[in-house]
Amino acid sequence: MDANSSNKSQKNYEGDGKNEGIRTLCGLPDEILQKIITCIPMKEQVATEVLSKRWKKQWIGNYKSNMELDQDLFLKRQDFIDFVDKLLLECTNPKKFSLFFEVGKEFRRVNKWLSVFVNPMIEELNLELDGIKKPLVLPNHIFTSKTLTKFQLSMKQVIKIPSTINFQNLVILTLKNVIFPNHHCTQKFFIGLPSLKELTLIECDWKKVGSLTIICEVLEKLFIREWQNEDDDNQDNNENEEEEEEEEEHVEVEKQNDHGELGFHAPKLLTFSYDGDLINYYFLFSTTSVTDASIEVHENNSGTLQAGYFVLRLFTSLIRVERLSITDFALEVCCLFF
Repeated sequence: MDANSSNKSQKNYEGDGKNEGIRTLCGLPDEILQKIITCIPMKEQVATEVLSKRWKKQWIGNYKSNMELDQDLFLKRQDFIDFVDKLLLECTNPKKFSLFFEVGKEFRRVNKWLSVFVNPMIEELNLELDGIKKPLVLPNHIFTSKTLTKFQLSMKQVIKIPSTINFQNLVILTLKNVIFPNHHCTQKFFIGLPSLKELTLIECDWKKVGSLTIICEVLEKLFIREWQNEDDDNQDNNENEEEEEEEEEHVEVEKQNDHGELGFHAPKLLTFSYDGDLINYYFLFSTTSVTDASIEVHENNSGTLQAGYFVLRLFTSLIRVERLSITDFALEVCCLFF
């Protein structure tokens, strides 16, 4: 056999091996392909459709059950927008849906995404939407969902609450940066949470709510975090320096009432945690079951008497606590009342 024949045979052999490998991969059962598709990043999942129609079927099937859309996974913002628009044509009823996006001027587009992806049969929903310039609208049917069990919402705008609310099976709720509209709508919102067991409130705005008692009969875990925004503080201080003394006193009186007062009636509460600067007042009622608590009150933005009164009220509702974490400042101000 001459050299040319040997080389030709070698090429044919290598080519046959490559084709055999492709045929073997494409011949795998759907169950195996589905496991492979779930282990690779979102963009790569969609790119597999160039291999065959079977691969396209797999990533579409994956997104029909669990759709996670994160802008940070794309180098260009427009690429992400085009990608999500493409999904509108393929996947419309995911059981789990997550969206992480800097909205900006795309509020109309995002409202369209929400109207399509947030379907009545959704089970888990996670929305982290920043840079909102105009109001976003959550579909009304989400507020009466019978299937939703976990809901996370980060959206710095006034939440629009419909007339009918019944989160019948919602167990876990996380709200971040949400602005509640008024006392009546906020009360109606929390009344519609009969199955809630875990509640997390982060940097929420209760100024328009005033005083409110939230009744959560089966709530087991409550976490609250609210830190003072230093940028807002600096802006307020600069404005006050330019005002006359009489006007400054008037502004200070208004600031003293610029907060919400939230009470929680939670007879089955086991874990309570507060970490913040006393932007709002929180009280616990009928919570003798709490065994694990954390009170992190910070000195920088908290008046001594105000902080002492706040911590003392919490202490009186934690009479059976077994594990307690507390900042030195919180303990010091509480001792002033003894």
